[in-house]
Amino acid sequence: MDFNEDLLVNTNGKSSKMLMGIGTFLPPLLITIFFPNVFLDAIGVVGGVGIAILFGILPVVVFFIKSKTTRGKLLAFIVFMLFLAALRLDLLDDFGIIDSAKEIDRIRRMF
Repeated sequence: MDFNEDLLVNTNGKSSKMLMGIGTFLPPLLITIFFPNVFLDAIGVVGGVGIAILFGILPVVVFFIKSKTTRGKLLAFIVFMLFLAALRLDLLDDFGIIDSAKEIDRIRRMF
């Protein structure tokens, strides 16, 4: 709330606790009232991206940097591209461009 306190200083240089509380909590409250699922959707998108970066892309980048051979660097590059493809599919599903559940069912029926 200190950030908002800096933004909401009165003309005489004093900050109001009431104004600071309203300025901090009212915008998210209004957004939640009018768009109830927006925060859950945002957390879902960020969670998928964060997990893909933390457990998929960062270890591959470290392996690529530490690898001394061309074969190791090529393996790291291939795994990196696979994780980027998985991240792309996750984002496309999160934004509703593709329906991954329907695609998975279609693939299961093939086998």
